[in-house]
Order: sequence, then C-alpha cells, then structure tokens
Amino acid sequence: MAMVGAIIVLVIGLLSAIAAGVIYLWLSHKPGGSGGDNDGSGPENVKEIKMQTNEYRIKYSELQFGSLLGKGNQGEVYRTKLRSTDVAVKKIDCRKVEPDY
Repeated sequence: MAMVGAIIVLVIGLLSAIAAGVIYLWLSHKPGGSGGDNDGSGPENVKEIKMQTNEYRIKYSELQFGSLLGKGNQGEVYRTKLRSTDVAVKKIDCRKVEPDY
C-alpha cells in the first residue's frame, strides 16, 4: 500500500512541476509583467506556450490501464503505463464530484 501512495505522490509532484513550469513560461513572456492593452496574453502568446508545452500533453490512447489499485468516494486509481513508465491514474467519477463555481 505504501508503494501506491508513493506512486500517487510522484504523479502529483510531476503534474505540479509541469503546472509551475507553464505558469513560469507564461509570466516570463508577458511584456512588463502586468496588465494593459499589450499584456502579452494575445493569441500569438497562447500559441507559443502551447508549442512549448506540447510534450507534456497526454493522449488517452497513450495510457495502458492495468489493475485497480484503490477505490474511493470520488473515483478509482489504476496502475497504468504511460510512455513505458509505470504511473498511477485516478479516474474521477464526475457524478460524485460537485462542480467548483
């Protein structure tokens, strides 16, 4: 069970690092670093960020689901292969999760 927890922590850490990198890239490319008419958030900047982060996109078809590792109130966690790496993936049951408005 400790292995499952370690895998989940690893996946969460990886996703957090990716999110931090995307935010850093977005902020570092904004001219002046603040709002205004020319704040660098136009379509050109969005396209550039998408190109820079394209390697982090995961297609559902790249996931090879294995055995069920655990089940909780909001979903199930599966042992999964992603690009030849073992990861844990949580499938969230959207019927049980309240929307965040």
